[in-house]
Amino acid sequence: MLAGDAELVEKPHNALNAEDTEMEDVDHSSHPDTTVDLSPEQLRLQEKQAWINQMRLKFCVREEFEITKNMIHPDGTLNQDYFKPPKKSKKKKSKSKSKGTDETKDDTEAKGEDNKEDEDME
Repeated sequence: MLAGDAELVEKPHNALNAEDTEMEDVDHSSHPDTTVDLSPEQLRLQEKQAWINQMRLKFCVREEFEITKNMIHPDGTLNQDYFKPPKKSKKKKSKSKSKGTDETKDDTEAKGEDNKEDEDME
């Protein structure tokens, strides 16, 4: 191969072409050089969110409790994955044909028995 020849490299099938663009989430609130006119309500909301993030960082993560280590991201936002319930913990719905639950049936039966005892005492 000569020094001036370009080497052909095969790209994986899922690689981006020169025409494709990759989208990224951009948070404009952290860039001080951007000037965006916000309404007073939006400014107040941003201030509240900043205060909430500060309080989370201050009080939610505790060194003495290992489990709190991953609750909050370093910027104070919630770690959504931490708060998602495990997939196995979903309760299955019981397919009971009766409209009342077993607990309510037991309660009414017990009340009925108590009333009978009260009548016997009189």
